[in-house]
Amino acid sequence: MSNWYVRRSRERFWAKGMEQDKINAYMTLYTALVTAAKAAAPMIPFMTEQIYQNIVRKIDADAPESIHLCDFPEVKVKERDERDMTREIAPLKKAEDAILVDSSDMTIDEVVSKICSFCN
Repeated sequence: MSNWYVRRSRERFWAKGMEQDKINAYMTLYTALVTAAKAAAPMIPFMTEQIYQNIVRKIDADAPESIHLCDFPEVKVKERDERDMTREIAPLKKAEDAILVDSSDMTIDEVVSKICSFCN
């Protein structure tokens, strides 16, 4: 969990009312914090227990009594077609090839501009 996500989502958190976008932002942050705490629990048990008690047990009395009684988070592997992955990587490969050929005489702004042109 990084400060970057919280800073990036600040406008969503501060939006007026409880629009679906605001709820989604809160749920994403909540899920990330709980999952990170569960994954870190074996290494930093007291801190993660405090986090768990404050953000899970305060709102869900039926949750396990301790973070150490929860299941360890599982990686959700998304089935992907290899062709889809190749399609996703192809523009990056083109950008890399173009930049490697031209970059010796380019300024950093020109390199960034060229990378961005492949991303659109």
